[in-house]
Order: sequence, then structure tokens, then C-alpha cells
Amino acid sequence: MTKAIGKDWGPGDWGTGDPSADLIMMRQKFLYPCIKLILPFFAWMIIFHDFLLRHNTINHDTIPHYTGVKFFINNLLNGVFPLWDPFIYLGSPFYGMIINGFFNPLIYSVGIAVMLGCDYYQAYLIYLVLSFFLVSLGFYLLSREILRNDFYAFLAYLIFIFSGIGTMIFTQINMLLVLIPAVWFFYFLLRFLRSFQKGDLLGLTFSVMIMLTSYLPFHTFTLIAVFILAGSVINLREMIRCAQKSFAFATAQAGTVIFCILAVLVAAVPLFLNKIADSKSDTVHPARHCVDKDIKQCYDDTMGGHFELSYPETVKYGTLGERVSLRSLFSHLDKNSYGSDGLFYLPIFAYLLIFLAIAGRLNKNGMVLLIIAVVLAVIALGGAMPFHRMLFEYVPYFKYFRNLFFFMVFLMPILILFAVNQLKSFLEQKPTTGAARIVLLVLISILHFIFFRFLLRQEAVFISSFWTVGASWFFFVFYFLGYIKAESTAFQWMLVALTVVQPIQFFSCFNKNADEYACQLPTQHTELSFAYQRPAQYPEIKCLATRFHTYIKEFWYDALLKDGPGIVGFPGAVSRGVFYLSTHMDRGTLAEYVRNKFILYDEVKPFQETDPDLFRLIKAIVGRLNVAFVTAPDELLLKKFQNQNQSAPFSVVSALSTDFRVSHFDVNDVEFTSNFDTDKFLVYTDSFHPGWKVLINGKPARLYQANAAFKGIWVPKGPRTIQLKYSPLGGTGIYVFVMVFFVLFFIYVVSQIWSRETKGLDVNPK
Repeated sequence: MTKAIGKDWGPGDWGTGDPSADLIMMRQKFLYPCIKLILPFFAWMIIFHDFLLRHNTINHDTIPHYTGVKFFINNLLNGVFPLWDPFIYLGSPFYGMIINGFFNPLIYSVGIAVMLGCDYYQAYLIYLVLSFFLVSLGFYLLSREILRNDFYAFLAYLIFIFSGIGTMIFTQINMLLVLIPAVWFFYFLLRFLRSFQKGDLLGLTFSVMIMLTSYLPFHTFTLIAVFILAGSVINLREMIRCAQKSFAFATAQAGTVIFCILAVLVAAVPLFLNKIADSKSDTVHPARHCVDKDIKQCYDDTMGGHFELSYPETVKYGTLGERVSLRSLFSHLDKNSYGSDGLFYLPIFAYLLIFLAIAGRLNKNGMVLLIIAVVLAVIALGGAMPFHRMLFEYVPYFKYFRNLFFFMVFLMPILILFAVNQLKSFLEQKPTTGAARIVLLVLISILHFIFFRFLLRQEAVFISSFWTVGASWFFFVFYFLGYIKAESTAFQWMLVALTVVQPIQFFSCFNKNADEYACQLPTQHTELSFAYQRPAQYPEIKCLATRFHTYIKEFWYDALLKDGPGIVGFPGAVSRGVFYLSTHMDRGTLAEYVRNKFILYDEVKPFQETDPDLFRLIKAIVGRLNVAFVTAPDELLLKKFQNQNQSAPFSVVSALSTDFRVSHFDVNDVEFTSNFDTDKFLVYTDSFHPGWKVLINGKPARLYQANAAFKGIWVPKGPRTIQLKYSPLGGTGIYVFVMVFFVLFFIYVVSQIWSRETKGLDVNPK
């Protein structure tokens, strides 16, 4: 291939001493690639203008992610780093901090956009677009490293943008959170293994840091392991050479390597702290264990304190086979539901190129990519493959994730790279004789005919699919006849057209199918105010997404920063005590009891998680008896609050109370003042968690677990100031430190890479 198809300029090409030549090189290096990459992305934005202009709404797991982002940024702009979520499930640790990519500096684009005048949803859409462009740019650079040709890397980039990944940000942002660090990890890894530069190691390190704080890293760890396996199978000698050179680099640059290791350890701190908390079972995860189980089995599995899954739980739902079939790749593409969170779509030209690989040479790149694709697909099929049980038994982290269909976010880019790699290999074949040319043309014609006939046998295939197959035959035949030159503009434009025609028709149908999901999400900034009561029920939310995914209306309150009703169900994370009480008590009765956040009692009795104690507790709640039940109370508490008159009901604190007032409230900190005539035992119907501390008049006091699930405080008579502060292991400071460290490390990485790329650049040398 000639320069016209993609000769890349390297840093050493700068500073030739000729200002005109250097200016041309600068255009080649920066300006032209930028225009080339931005134009297709701009076309993607035009196609999805209904989403970006808010006529269509995000769906599926992207909505809960949006509510988490708004909750996080809204609290930051209010001056609070949120670690506790008091608004849903009667309060629980804010797990979105660990799995939603909130340590990625890109998240601050939402806050910046809000401060510049956007509402939160507009700001979030900007964040989505930036995220998608970031992963697309990374894929383009990775493609250049693998294909070693700029035009073919651009073609792979084009297919990537117009694949199912281009729709994913609107329905399943979690997949994109997994993909972004993986793409950049492999880009920096390949660059590092070629040149062993400090900047690439830093970029590699930052990718791992993002990986550890973006959803679950197990999928990416699996991909890395499969990559090492495939590379060792195809070229063990090269893998050993890379390992030896890496060791030599580590020896020579020990300081840099140690710094990078420490950076990864810092990034792992939030995940590590949360795993420690999980091991104590203060928070449980019923959504992981309660699919298609009765209440008792769900309860037993959840309260067992195991974060890992049983084998049936990992394979029963969420496998690739549930979401992808051979027929769905080509048939009824106009009916692809916006209600699906697993859209596996590649342009028809990519499948055609994979099929045409039969006629092309399979080089080492192709073999590695093919092995990775096959192994990941087999793993993603879960229990349908016989050796998956062995992986579950002998690879520990396979016990911790079940969304095997998430591997499709790796399969699509790998298949794209394989398709374009085979196209490059195929077009580089030059028949040396007329007979060889005829044989190749006949083979091309036969393969296109077979593919065409295959499409004819499917149902409701796009007309653009047939057009693509016909135009592809025309292209390859005329190319090998010599009428289309690889150096020509026509060559490039024809391949671009073959790539984008079918996706345009597909995306237009996708947009249309999303129309009925349009709804108004909470978008405005909220200044927190304390409500003494929770709502009894969820109000009607006119959003179709909530009918099919009821959990969305629960997360709605995170976006509103208002209290949801005391309805628990089977969430992803909830206080152990709350889940215990909610699974043994009538849902309506519990919701009615916790409507009031502050309840005063005059008698206290001990409580254990036994049937008799549970019966007495529920009877007291239903009868509004003036007695609270406390887990592991001390003798002084029992002595102080005993033999009181239970005939009178418990007292409820309201906004009208004169002897009790909430003076400060944020998600991590609640402060109130009291002036009772007698000592009172106060139950705050927010989940008990040992991370909460209580101060009375500035002095530490004990926080009790009251009525199986809630915070209990002994409030002495007289004027008192009581402060409740959430301070989990590590405290707020460690999370703030990690976030600042991410920002500084990112700036350092960018400065190092930019310095290297522009080294020697001087368009007007002295």
C-alpha cells in the first residue's frame, strides 16, 4: 500500500529544517486525521439526533446509571462527597461509587456542563457522546497498531461506530464502561511491547486503574487471559521475547514501574474496602440470588453472606445464546426492540468479509483474533458448553459474575478487527497468472452467491443487505481485474459505502422503535432538604421503561434526591437488617411503619433473629406498641428503658414537633436538636450500618440496631445536639484522595504522551 492509503508519520519525522515540509507533516499528523475521524462520528450524531435532542430517551441500565451520575454530581456540587444513599431501600451504601466509573476524570464533564448552564440530562448526554468518542478513538488507534495501515484502521473505526456498540450507550452503558479501559489497555500494551516507552506504560497503568473502578473487571481479566493464551499458541517465541524485554525494562526503569504498581494499588483501594465491607455481610445482595426462587430460598442464599454465585445462578440467565442467534444477525433487523439491552449488530459487510476469509490467507494477527473470538464466544455461551463448569470450579473469579452476554462488547470489536484484517490480507493477494486470477474471481463469485442465497432464505432481510452483497461482488471483481486501484480515491469511497449503507437503514429503524419510550427524566439541580415522612407508594411515572424494568422507578428517587417509599423488594444492595425485616413482614405494613423517619419509645427489649423475637417485633410494629427491640443491647439501656406503659402508642416526630428539629442534612451527615422532658429511645428508620457514628453534644455515643433494621439512639432529656455521620472503613478522605489521584495521574499521562508525540516539532526552527 502506498502513502495515499495510510503511511503513518512518526515523531522522528518532525523538525526536518524545512518549515514548509514541517507544516505539511503537522497537517498529516494532526489536522487530517482529526477531520477524518470527526466526520464519521458527526454522521453518527446526525443519525441519532432524536436521542441527542431528547426526542428519544435512554433506556435499560443507562437510566439507573444516569440517576447515579446525577446523584453523585449533584451532591458534589452541593459540597458533599456522597458515600451513603438515604433515598431508596431505606438507606444503603452508595455502591454506584465503585462500579459506575465515577473515578474516571471524564465524569467531571457532567459537572462542568451543569455549571455552564446545561441541565443534568443534557450534561449526561454530553458525557455519553464523549465516552463513545473516547472508546471509538481508542479503537481506531488500536486498529492502527494491529493493522499497521491508516486506511484499514479507519475502515475498522467506521464499522465500529456503525455497529451495535453505537447503540449501546443509550441502553447498556455498563458495557461501554467495561469496553473503554479494555480498548485503551490493549492499545498501550501493543505500543509498549513494540517500543518500551515510559508514556505507554503510564497509559497502560491508567487503563488498569479505570478498569478497577468501572463496573466489574472480571470480563476484562478474562479477555486479557485469553489474549495471552492465543498469543502463546500462535507465537510463543514472540511472547517470551516480549516478557524478557519487559523484565529488562522493569529493571532499567524500576522507579517508574514501582510508581505504576503503587498507582494501581491506590486505584484498587475503593474496591478493596468495599470487598472488606461485603465480607462482614452488613450489606447483602439479593438481586444476585433471587431470580426464579421462592422467598425462603432467596432469603437463605442472600443472608448466607456469600457474594459469589452458585453455578446455576451464573448460567441460567445472561448468556450470549439468550440474546444472539444466527437468524437475528440478518433477519427482522427493522424490529430490533429498544427494550433489549443486548443488541449484537455488525454491518452486513463485516459478516461478508468474515465469510470471504475462506478465500484469503490467515496471517498471525488473524489467527490470534480468531482464537480470541472463538474462546470468548464459547465462554459467553455458559452452561451450553461442557467445560464452563470446569472454569467455574477452578477459576475463582468465575463465581462472581453471571452476565456472560457482556462478552459481546469484546466480540464485536474483535470480529471487526478480524474482518478488516482479512480484507487487507485478501486485497494484498496478487494473482501472478491469468489462470490464478480466473480461479480467484470464480471463488469470489461463488462465495458471494452463497451468501446472497443464504440471505434469500432468511425472513425480512433489509434491501440494503442485498445491495451490499451485490456491490461487494462488483468491487472485488473489478479490483482484481485491475479497474480499481488501491491508491485511488474510488477504492476508499467504495469500501466506505459498502460499510455504511446497511447501518444507516438499521439505525433509522432503531430510532423509530425507540419513539414510544420517550419520557421526561428528572433533570434539575436539587438543594437537599429533609423530609420527616416518606411517600407511601410510588406515584405513576409516565415512562414506558418503568413498566418493563420496575427497578428503574426505584432509582428515579436518586435523580430527584428525594425519599422513595419504604418498599424494598430484591435490590442489588441493601442493608442486611432491612432485607431480613422486609422478607418476614408484610410489604404494606413495613412501608406504613417507615413512613415516619423518627419514632420515640419509652421501653426497650432485647432482640435476636429468632422466630419468637421476630413475632413480638412485628406484633409491636403492627400494634404501634411503645416498645423498641434492640439487637445486643447493654444492661444500662435495658435498665433505663424498662417497665414503661406500653398501652400508649409510640410517638412520632414530625416537622411540627417543638422538642425535636433536624438542623442539618446531607447524604452522609444528619444533625438534629432535641429537648425532651424524659430520656427517650429514638428510632431513625434509616438502615443500621456500623459505618454510622453518633455524637451527642460532641461526645461519642453508641448507635444501636433497633427493630432489627434501623438506627437507634438513647437521647437523654434536656437540650441535646445529636449528629449522625457516615464514616465507613477509610472514611470520606480516602475516596477523595483516590479521586484526586486519578485526576493528577491522568494529567501526568497526557503530558508525557503529548510531549513524546510532539518531540522535535518546530515549524519555524531557529
